Amino acid sequence: MTTDLNAFLSQVPLFAGISGASLRRMAQASRVLRLTKGKLLFQQGDAAEAVFVVLSGGISLVLSQPDGRELVINEMQPSDCFGEMAVITDQARSTGAVAREATEIVVIPRSEFLAVLDAESKLMRRV
Repeated sequence: MTTDLNAFLSQVPLFAGISGASLRRMAQASRVLRLTKGKLLFQQGDAAEAVFVVLSGGISLVLSQPDGRELVINEMQPSDCFGEMAVITDQARSTGAVAREATEIVVIPRSEFLAVLDAESKLMRRV
């Protein structure tokens, strides 16, 4: 599975051009999470413990309104990376994330993402 994740991560636009060693490091530390339609990945205000990449399916990023409504502010598709800014800034999640359909997500732990970010100037410039 690590080889498959390595190949997948190498195709993610955010990670284009980073070293094979850094890709392997992220792939080895990552896991795949499967979500059913409507399943919450994280809530607005949660701690940022990971960066996410959509492997298959789709995610809606939602902003909770004071009146209880949820506003969809972005739609994540396969190969889209999200959650990196909260990890980098050590801030709580500014939105929630909900599966629009059956979805597979690559979960990259905060510590590994930050270590690769420190080692890879190309990634740092893209973020």
